[in-house]
Amino acid sequence: MEEQPSKLKTPKWLKHLQENSWEAEIIISGGAIFSLFQLVEVVIKTGIYYEEITTFSGLREGVIIFVLVLRGVSVGFILHLLLRGFWIGLVCLRSVFPAGINFKKLKLNERYLKETNTINLTRQIVVLDQFSGLVFLGSFLFAISFTGLIATGFALGNLFEFAHFPLEISFPLFGLYLFDLFTVGMLRRNKWIGMIFLPIYWFFNVISLGFIYRPYLQIISSNIQRWKVSLFFAFLLAVSLLLTFESVREVLRFQDIFDQRKYNATVGEDQDITRLSEWRYLDKFPSEEKVRWACIQSDIIKDDYLKLFVPYLAKYDSSIATTDKKVFSEIVSVSLNDSIKISPDWFAYERKSSNQYGIIAYISIDTLPKGKNQVIVEIQGETFFRGIEKKLTIPFWK
Repeated sequence: MEEQPSKLKTPKWLKHLQENSWEAEIIISGGAIFSLFQLVEVVIKTGIYYEEITTFSGLREGVIIFVLVLRGVSVGFILHLLLRGFWIGLVCLRSVFPAGINFKKLKLNERYLKETNTINLTRQIVVLDQFSGLVFLGSFLFAISFTGLIATGFALGNLFEFAHFPLEISFPLFGLYLFDLFTVGMLRRNKWIGMIFLPIYWFFNVISLGFIYRPYLQIISSNIQRWKVSLFFAFLLAVSLLLTFESVREVLRFQDIFDQRKYNATVGEDQDITRLSEWRYLDKFPSEEKVRWACIQSDIIKDDYLKLFVPYLAKYDSSIATTDKKVFSEIVSVSLNDSIKISPDWFAYERKSSNQYGIIAYISIDTLPKGKNQVIVEIQGETFFRGIEKKLTIPFWK
């Protein structure tokens, strides 16, 4: 039987490590912050690439949550460094003035000395040392727990896709597991409910990595008031969500949540101006960036031909199969100015600058009038792609 904590004798080597762990903590936190900020961009670009070439479900969501994890750990380590910096300052202050406040030189009324009388510098140093260590560990637990969520969502989504296991069953079961986690084992307290819940608990405890972080979380929550633990994780989550949104907003073309402008630009008699996006024109964004859905060469066309490029995604294979087509070009339809249906000659095309494959067509526009025109691209079986409607309209000026 395990000894009670009060009877355990701390080995000298462990005591030495505990007293000097702050040095390793600072080195790890400082190095990790720099590395994690660099890693975010790599994760986003890698996720976009594999979303294009694979049919795995939940890749985009996984990327967002993974960035959330990286941001959460970064925030935790930054907070840890700030606490450790303040802690070192208090240690230095105590070494210089071990006696603390010299009340003889404080010529203040007694009612103003109540607060200073309660200050115990040694106790503050000890408490801040413990709190810094918990923040350091809590950052890792935050990362492991959310990484487990990524693994679970990815596993359930692809279990449905490849094994046809119904999502109506798997996700509610995962919801029960999360309910038990956040209520600190409510479903495991009752004997009979616990027996029924046991296989669900075992399964999700493995794929969500709960078997790694749960014991340490139980140590913390059983010795510290749970609302304080929840408040810390809520703080990490809130700040991480904000930083994550700012990290993926530009890449995934999200609108800024803090932008309060309504963009009610009008011309003439309350006619809405068509909103343009530079991501529809090749000459408007870096050549190494990937094209999303379709684009043409420019918004102002001086040539007699329109160059239309449509990138190929792995999920289009299912659209080809379900529509009884043979090649990618057969599921893409193009029209000009909403009325001219065309059947261009398509060619396989590789954009080496962005490592992107697709099809390209050179469409004659010599009969179109000068001024504003538009090309409409539609892909059969595509109902929703990166927040854009099924039919994509690209305006251009001849």
